[in-house]
Amino acid sequence: MEDKPIVTFHGDKALFDKLRTLLWRGLPREPVEWRRSYGRAPKKVTLEAHFVPFSVEALPRNIGKALIGIPFFHTYWTDCDIDNYKSFVKDDINHWLSSLKTQGLHDWLIIWINNEPLIKSKLLPRTSVIDKIKNDFCGKVPDRYIVLVEPFKNDSRSSESWSHMLVRIRQLILQAYNRNMSKYEETMRGQRERRNQQGWNFCHYFMLQEELAFVHEMLGLYDEALVQYDELDALFTQFILNHSLGETTPWLSNFCDAGSRWEGLDLSKHIDQNLRTKIEEGQASLIDFRSYLFTRQSSLLVLLKRPCELAQRSIPFLHNCVQELNIMEVPMPPGSINCWVFVNCLEILNTCEKYSDSSHSLFTASLWEYAWNKLHSLGELCGLMPGIETTSEQLHTVVNLISGMGDSHLHVQYSNIKMSPMAKLREALSSAVTFKKHYFEMSELAMGTFKHIGRIRSARLIGKTLATFYMKMGEFQKAESYLSDALKTYKQEGWEELADRTRIDLAECQKQNKHTHKYLKSCVHLAISSNLPLDFKVQYFEDFIRMSKEPRDSHLVLKATPSFTIESISMEAATIVLGAMARIHLKLHSTFPQAVLSNEISFSLHYASHNGLSDSGGLIKKRSLMRNASSASNASNSSTCSITSADIHIPQSPPVNKNDTLLDLQSTYSVTSDKQQMSSTLVCRNSHLLLRRIDSGSSYVYREKEVIKDDFTFSASVADIELLPGGNEVVLTSKVDSRGSYYLSQLCITVGIADFIKSKAAPSMMFDVVCEEPSLEIETSNKTEVMLGGVYHDIKVILQVGTKPITNEAKLRVIASDGLLVDLPREEESLAEANSDDVYHVLTLADDEDTQLNAGQTVTVVIPIMAQLLHYASVLMERELSVECSWDSSIMTTQMFTFHNPFKIVHKIHTAAKKKFIQVLVSSNSKVRFELCEPQVCSDCPDVEMKLLNKRGQILMVSEEQSASYMWQINLNTNNIEQPLKCNFQFEYKSLVIQQQQAKSACSYDFTLENYKTLLISKSEVHCANGGKSSICTVASVCQMSVHIKNISDRAITQLHYQVNPAQKYWHFPGCNQGMVQLTNNAATLTLECVPLTDGFLPHPAIKFMKVTEKESENEVIEMKEPFYDGELYNSSRSLQVTVKKAPLKSFSIQSIQEGN
Repeated sequence: MEDKPIVTFHGDKALFDKLRTLLWRGLPREPVEWRRSYGRAPKKVTLEAHFVPFSVEALPRNIGKALIGIPFFHTYWTDCDIDNYKSFVKDDINHWLSSLKTQGLHDWLIIWINNEPLIKSKLLPRTSVIDKIKNDFCGKVPDRYIVLVEPFKNDSRSSESWSHMLVRIRQLILQAYNRNMSKYEETMRGQRERRNQQGWNFCHYFMLQEELAFVHEMLGLYDEALVQYDELDALFTQFILNHSLGETTPWLSNFCDAGSRWEGLDLSKHIDQNLRTKIEEGQASLIDFRSYLFTRQSSLLVLLKRPCELAQRSIPFLHNCVQELNIMEVPMPPGSINCWVFVNCLEILNTCEKYSDSSHSLFTASLWEYAWNKLHSLGELCGLMPGIETTSEQLHTVVNLISGMGDSHLHVQYSNIKMSPMAKLREALSSAVTFKKHYFEMSELAMGTFKHIGRIRSARLIGKTLATFYMKMGEFQKAESYLSDALKTYKQEGWEELADRTRIDLAECQKQNKHTHKYLKSCVHLAISSNLPLDFKVQYFEDFIRMSKEPRDSHLVLKATPSFTIESISMEAATIVLGAMARIHLKLHSTFPQAVLSNEISFSLHYASHNGLSDSGGLIKKRSLMRNASSASNASNSSTCSITSADIHIPQSPPVNKNDTLLDLQSTYSVTSDKQQMSSTLVCRNSHLLLRRIDSGSSYVYREKEVIKDDFTFSASVADIELLPGGNEVVLTSKVDSRGSYYLSQLCITVGIADFIKSKAAPSMMFDVVCEEPSLEIETSNKTEVMLGGVYHDIKVILQVGTKPITNEAKLRVIASDGLLVDLPREEESLAEANSDDVYHVLTLADDEDTQLNAGQTVTVVIPIMAQLLHYASVLMERELSVECSWDSSIMTTQMFTFHNPFKIVHKIHTAAKKKFIQVLVSSNSKVRFELCEPQVCSDCPDVEMKLLNKRGQILMVSEEQSASYMWQINLNTNNIEQPLKCNFQFEYKSLVIQQQQAKSACSYDFTLENYKTLLISKSEVHCANGGKSSICTVASVCQMSVHIKNISDRAITQLHYQVNPAQKYWHFPGCNQGMVQLTNNAATLTLECVPLTDGFLPHPAIKFMKVTEKESENEVIEMKEPFYDGELYNSSRSLQVTVKKAPLKSFSIQSIQEGN
């Protein structure tokens, strides 16, 4: 295939030979834009050309039938002058163009080289050669000629001319190819549309479209060339699929012939001419065709510098080829396909290794695995695996396979140091030793590449198969390492069945390596597996029991779950008395296939600091949504357990993966316009974290948490218990000798040398070991009731016995402060302490030794108390009550009580001329009703007699709504009684509500009388001013008011000050409203004018009198005005009324009266 476009030259050959080198170097120097047909995107193309002499025989006969090796662009070169042009050049150009037109070629260019220097002349230039060429041949196509000026000079004029000519040549070459490729594509499409017709052959069509790919490749458009091969690949695959559905084509039967050669790919060749010739002649097999097609695609990908895509395409290519061989039912010798795949994988890998880019490792890892897998299959087929003796038939198979691979020396690109894929396979199949060498090499390369890209699962899957290989070789130590890694992956992902199958091999390795503890651990897992038959489980269980009884240097510590699961934990009591037995009821579920004898079951007990733990022995529960391992088998590991002293049942948490993440859920709703909910959606907003591949990162390392046995120095335990398959109930006991709070830390089930540990079996379950002393407490029976003095109230004395019973006649001593009465039954004692004035009461709780107060018992005694109300006081009364135990005086309590006075007492003095009366009002301060009787008032003066005016023996009721009133008359036996007079009011009362109140109680009230004697008596009269004393006053008429004042005491009173009350409602005083009045002979009369303001029976106008006394101050006498005390001035007209009639029919107003006067 020509790798450059062919361009012919004609004319002056010697001239062209001089310019050939410059032209060959100048064309690819700059890219040119190729504007293609059918609306395709333009491309930048770097052109190179192969110039050949013009020949009529080399011209294409059928345009659109071929593209390669055909000149589509033609040039004519000349530097003639005008004379030579006319003599022979014109005819030569004419003949050249005629030859092109005869073949339908229209892509040509005439280049005239101008070697004459530029001459500036004022004369009209004569006609030049280029003008002649333009007029003779390029009148309608002006772009078909160009002038190259002095091409051998290095000036700007020459450089510009060269540049212009090169641009024109590039554009015209692309135009030529664009025109011919369009016609070629039409022909190719026509061929493709006839693919279902008789006689159509895919191989011929393949060669047709491949030629188009060659042209694209020739023009540097490698991606366009790759598209052509991809289209051919897809078309051929479609024919294969149609064939599998029963649609047969004659040309496809050639690909169904038996394969005798399975040579691998040779990606060092750009084009495999041998395979291409076979395809062209229709003699290629399916493997030949697929090998050639992939070789071409690979070559283009290499040219595009995309080795990553090459590796990416390789695995689908190999799988599709194997599948197509099966679909086409191509008979192939056993192992031949494996050889072909193995060689191809290594060839592709060697090609990708030439590039330093490691991004293709993601795909080369699968190639290494595929090659390793095929080598493994060849080893089994040819009897090269460990532990197998090679038979003659297998040797014959090896010879046939090697002969079908061809000669390895054909791959000349490999040096003597590095073996070719074909040579490597030959060597691997030659003997078991070399096979093992290459098998290990391939395994390490595959696993290493998978680990490099973070696909740990795939690497460990290869390692598991490699472990089987080592086991067949008897190297169990190496096999154990690979099996352990595989087991970690299966456990991490929750693939229990795969984990159990792996444990079987791992247990065998551990047994052969004499790793007893590891083997026992594997036996436990296999004995409780739900994926193995019963006979397998019993076998491993018996091995575990037998070996666990053998004496060892150390114990084996295992996780209790899932061998033993806790169904529930409960305690008989959350509080235990010091020295008592703590009992823990434990329900265990055994998953072993047979009964197992446990040497001891114990629960470690630890002192609790109450940080984060429940004081009541319960659990603190927290709910969360979590992502579990990717297996439904985890559902069988969850159970329900109760682990509180109050039998609170909670679900046991399933095994949690360290990569589990809380779900971030959000609910969304879709609601219609009529407010009806149509749909709801639950969206996980952190699904990118939950659904990511946890083995895709470099931090994928699974480490099983090590089980550490706790300190069982202080524990609750039970020995020699047989645990049956299923549920078991055991009781663990422990004697506690130290007070405090303890929590259950770790459960240990010992079977021989194996300790099954359950950490945090009851992380928040606690019990308290207490040793409480008795305690006393005093409280009122009714906490909302107000306590009243002088009334009995019930109080409660509460004794908490504590943790030890009380015997030996338990008694309480009750001590009350002064003024506080305690009403105990008559049989109780009242004693006085020695050398003390305090009186205490003894209250018996237990009469003898047979009657005892049990531990934890609460004794409540009700005692009536009353604060004595001997004297009335308006302030609160504070009284103290103490109670102590007779057997231990340090156990005591004291309570201060506040009592309110139940009564409110007020006295008042009344006057009737010279007579005096005392009124005492008694009311209640609470809702309690009282009976009052036996009232009595006495004074400190024997000459004063108090005469009760109430009925003798009368009982009055006092409550919140009702008060009692008592009245006494004061009789003075002599006038020489000193003031003030001290008095005392006494009465007896009884509560009608409180039941304890049986007897009557007394209460006294002290008060003092001052200035109570009558000094003056006043009397007033009101009559009409013009009509005499007997006339009736009328409204708005002036009346006269006379006030007579008389001194009836021994005290000298000479003058008084009077003042009329200005806020009169019925009277108006037009004159002076105040003044002085003089007493003559202890009497005086005051006359004032007044005007009634309304008619009817009006009270006498109010006039206020005050004493006038003199006081000397700084040689000056000052008159002082002092009001009279109650009872000193008696107004005898106080209750009299004045009759006022209506005025005559005459308009008047009160305002006019007031203004006129």
